[in-house]
Amino acid sequence: MNLFLDTSALIKKYISENGSERVDDFLGKADRVLLSVITEMEIHSVFKRLLVEIYFIWYIYRNHNLQENL
Repeated sequence: MNLFLDTSALIKKYISENGSERVDDFLGKADRVLLSVITEMEIHSVFKRLLVEIYFIWYIYRNHNLQENL
């Protein structure tokens, strides 16, 4: 079976969220996985955004704790 995944479906392979198990099932049955030409760029964008969000949360948490200790 040929399987076409858009970026939002492919992300479910790497980030556990609603629908991740279903994507894994489909990938297990696929003979070939097809992706859009822009998928690589979109995946990079998603992971960069997640890293920025994680850093931002860490930065706020760190600064909040520093201010409490002053």
